[in-house]
Amino acid sequence: ENPVINISSNYKAEILAYKLDKLIGLNMVPITSLVRYGRERKGSQQYFLKNAYRARTMRSYDGVRPQKFSQPLGRNKKLSSILFFDWLISNYDRNSDNYMILKTGKFFLIDHGFTMFDPFVRKIKVDEIRLMMPTRKIFRQLEKLSSDPEIVRFYLKDNLSENQLKLLQKKINYFFIKGQAAIKKFGADHVFEIPDKQQEVYKGSY
Repeated sequence: ENPVINISSNYKAEILAYKLDKLIGLNMVPITSLVRYGRERKGSQQYFLKNAYRARTMRSYDGVRPQKFSQPLGRNKKLSSILFFDWLISNYDRNSDNYMILKTGKFFLIDHGFTMFDPFVRKIKVDEIRLMMPTRKIFRQLEKLSSDPEIVRFYLKDNLSENQLKLLQKKINYFFIKGQAAIKKFGADHVFEIPDKQQEVYKGSY
């Protein structure tokens, strides 16, 4: 298997997103696996979510019919953990048709074929860190992955090239250091205020 390539939407990126989701403990990407069609054709298959709604249909009504690129509003507003995950995988296509919501408030992320494009780490501004801070549980996992790069390599070596592995590890290290600096400066309760509140609202879903 060749690693994820940066050409077009591809099944390898879909599988990579699922495996990385599980590795960091996000648990929002449905089960995604490799499937073979005949002798040579390959693709990915993803678990179908019953009773899930496109985020577009869950947007608070403001007098205008919601479109896929409408600004998230109300119940379909993206969680900070989603913003972090999209930064991590260089996903710029998280429109309201690319994530789904259950009645419980549980979010699911789909359509990751156009990810892992950036060959660099997108810097995060000071005022951005709180808006995209994942849960405390995920941040603790980032600490573990940052301290032992072999974990990422072991789980994702079949899905990423050597350069992509290095870039992903660099991103994990960068975000963890940024997060630590913010916690030291502002305090953990302030830095984790948004994900803490989101977890309280959707208690039992995450």
